[in-house]
Amino acid sequence: MAANGSPTNRERIIEDEMTRIKPSLHRMLNNIEETFADELNRQRAEQEAKIAGLQAIRADLEIKLAESQTRLAHLGTLEQMHIRLEQAESRLVKMDALEAENRALRKELDAAKVKWTGLVHDGWGETASEKERYRLKLERAEAQLLLAKEQAKAARKMIKKAGLILKSDDGIPDSVAVLRSRRLHLLRLCQIIIEDREGMKNAKHDIPSRPFMYSTMFRIPNDLLITLSLVERT
Repeated sequence: MAANGSPTNRERIIEDEMTRIKPSLHRMLNNIEETFADELNRQRAEQEAKIAGLQAIRADLEIKLAESQTRLAHLGTLEQMHIRLEQAESRLVKMDALEAENRALRKELDAAKVKWTGLVHDGWGETASEKERYRLKLERAEAQLLLAKEQAKAARKMIKKAGLILKSDDGIPDSVAVLRSRRLHLLRLCQIIIEDREGMKNAKHDIPSRPFMYSTMFRIPNDLLITLSLVERT
């Protein structure tokens, strides 16, 4: 600028140049601004798209995570069920063993019942009256056996005494035929007594131990009856 205050040529040239290029500068700045705005919008759209994709991925991952947690819960439940199944199988094996043992014990019990009662009952149908009846029957059989033993013992004693009498000369006739007949009668009588006492075959006649009661039953001669009476008294 000159001393009087007017612009110099250079300043006028600069101002003219500024005036000329100012619209171009504005257009360039606007273009730059629009370019930056478009780029920013594009990048923003890309970022938003990426964010939307990431959100979708996140949602998918959350769904998969929930499914995984559900599967883990199911796996835990399945494991518990497997453990319970193993426990149930173990209990079943024990129950089978107990059932087999019970069957064996029942067979032993049935065999023992058959052995001691002599009867096979369908179930548990024994009554007290049946047991009492079998007990009384057993007692009677034991009493009859004891009586048979005592009577057999008495018969053997009688035979022994009769043999001693027959060997002596007291009360024995001299006739050989009579002696033989008496011996045959005595042997027959002793045989019948032994068979009847030991085998209990003649249930209708309970033969007593007195010799004179055999006379009417076996037709014993009177002289042989006297001999048996002597045997009874000796």
